[in-house]
Amino acid sequence: SKIADKSFSPTSINTYLSCPRQYLYKYILGFEGKGGNPDNKSFGSAVHKASEFAVKYALEKGEYPSKEMFIQSFKDELDKQPVSSVEQRFNLIGRGEKALDSFYQFLTNTPISWLHEVESKINFDLDGVKFYGVIDRIDKNEDGTFNIYDYKTGNAKNGKVICPDGEKEHYYNQMGLYKYFFELSTGNKVKQTTFIFPEEYTKNYTLEYSEDDCNAIVEKFKNAIAEIKNYNFEPTHNPEACKFCAYKDFCGMDVV
Repeated sequence: SKIADKSFSPTSINTYLSCPRQYLYKYILGFEGKGGNPDNKSFGSAVHKASEFAVKYALEKGEYPSKEMFIQSFKDELDKQPVSSVEQRFNLIGRGEKALDSFYQFLTNTPISWLHEVESKINFDLDGVKFYGVIDRIDKNEDGTFNIYDYKTGNAKNGKVICPDGEKEHYYNQMGLYKYFFELSTGNKVKQTTFIFPEEYTKNYTLEYSEDDCNAIVEKFKNAIAEIKNYNFEPTHNPEACKFCAYKDFCGMDVV
């Protein structure tokens, strides 16, 4: 019954492609994972929120917020997030202040007239399958085409890992789906898809997807959804991934 009318996001299906059993525990049964350090996730959420704040402010006010306001929005969001220790919270604040102090100049170099939307929700039904997702930021070009951006914290990644069968294949899948569904649902053309790395923004990575690339990603996701609806939740058994999996204790139950 939980699967019958379920909607699917790039994040959830990327989880299934990584390990079907993990998808079962997290998205179907709703189990809470055991352990896990919240620091990176909390830091990433705070950086995303600050970037969203800056662009929303510019769209509403016609000017960017000051650098101080930008960094304060990061701190305010981090205060709401769980962190492993008080010491680590101070470390993350320092890390964020340093990164965003430099990133601010890059962010505010974009003419406000180019800004189009932030946290844009995509909902689409394709062959009876419901997809949803949130695009971090969309800019509109002078020629009427659009650019899609996704913020990623941590070290910058490139095409060696953001590719089919690469370490960050889930990045590749996610952006390809956003491009595909944005174009399909709006009739507009996506000119550029770029990953922005606020901590290493000089190494932002732009991907160029062909129509065949996007179609291949969609088929990959549709096949995964078909497997979900056939109740295929066998674990992947990747020793390296399993070592850090929050559900590894549950997963061992079927081999006792």
